[in-house]
Parts: sequence; structure tokens; C-alpha cells
Amino acid sequence: MFTEDLSLLRGPPGRDGRDGRDGRDCDSDELEKLVAIIFNESKKSGETSSVAGTATDRSPLGSLNTDDDDVSNTQPITTVIGGSTYVRWGRTTCGNNSQLLYEGFVIGSHYSHDGGASNYQCLPLKPEYSTYSGSTGSWNHNVPCARCFAATRSATLMIPAKRTCPPSWTKEYEGYLMAGSYTQKRAYAFECMDAEPEAIAGRSVNENGALFYFQRASCSSTGHCPPYIEGAELTCVVCTK
Repeated sequence: MFTEDLSLLRGPPGRDGRDGRDGRDCDSDELEKLVAIIFNESKKSGETSSVAGTATDRSPLGSLNTDDDDVSNTQPITTVIGGSTYVRWGRTTCGNNSQLLYEGFVIGSHYSHDGGASNYQCLPLKPEYSTYSGSTGSWNHNVPCARCFAATRSATLMIPAKRTCPPSWTKEYEGYLMAGSYTQKRAYAFECMDAEPEAIAGRSVNENGALFYFQRASCSSTGHCPPYIEGAELTCVVCTK
């Protein structure tokens, strides 16, 4: 629909025109002729028509041409929205359309244990350790948590045995890999506990609820020592992009 405001055009007075036809009877060729007439009349009067400029000055890419030869105005804009991560179990490479962040090997709790961890993890080939000196300040305290929203980053990645994120990723926090204990009946998923955890103030009572235990590599089962250290607490990092 032709909706531009033509009231600002100030051409010289012309002769009375003939009666027009209904809009539905005007084809595209006649509409282009009308625009050309308006453009020519405005040039004669020294003014530039916004209608003609819009209709005739567009580049093939849809950007308005300028006088400064700025090539950025004629480049198509590509916006990448979203993204996700996945683990390809049983392979060391990703699909053709995906980027490899790291390769590693699978760990999990012993098959005969009731407790421990309930899911698998893909450990990187080169771990990054921290110095853990031990603490009892959070013993038998309730564990706080915070659910966070990264407005401009849609992909989340937790890497076990690492303290740094891949290039171009944002590090949210680092910590220690935790899950349940193999000596207990309840298994829990691996989680990344903050390296500097807080404790909810209140009673410190051993009620044996959901418990967090450090996870350590066993050289006899992983077979990757070194670089992994027998019995050392595994780190973790949470990254977004």
C-alpha cells in the first residue's frame, strides 16, 4: 500500500488533472510512473522527495546508499542467536557443525555401590587442581544456593577437573566437584560446589539429609595418572556463552 505523506512536496502549480481510477485498478507499472513524475517535479523545484529517495536510492542489499562510500552500509548483517553444549559419548570428536571444547574420558561411581554419583562425567585429559587445605566450617550446615540468569549468554557448561573456561567463554565461578558418597544408599548427580561456600546460619545438627562429598580420581580405575593425582579433590568450573 502506498502510504507516504506527499504534503511536503512543493512543486509549481499544475493543470487540473483528470479523475483518477480506484486504487485496485492501478498496477505496479503505473505506480512507478507516478513516483517518477513526483521525483522529476521535486527536482525542478529544488527539493528532494522522501518518497523518491526511498524508492530509488536503495542498494541491492537493502541498505540506503550514502555519499561517504562507507562499505559497512552495504554489508549483510549476520546475528548469531543461541547456542548449546552437548557431550558425544564414545567419541573424541564433535559433529561437522559443532566446535570441540575439549576431549576426555568418562568417569562415574563403581557399579556395585548404591551411593556415590548417579550420572556420568566427561573428564578432560589435562586436569587443573587447586590447593585444598580442609575445613569444618560448613560441616552439618544447610547449604545455600542461587539460581542465576545470564541475559546475553544462552549456553551453560560445567567442566569437571578444570578451573578455566574455553576461549571466548565467560567464567561464572569455580569450585569443587561433589556428589554423594559411595558408602551411602542414595546417589546424587555431580554438581560444582563453589570454592568459597557459605553456610546458612542456624542449627548445626547432623540430620543426614542430602549430603555433598568431594570427588577424587582413582588411578586404578581412570588409568590417567599422571596428570591426575591419586586421591586429590577434583575441581570444576561453570562457564557461559
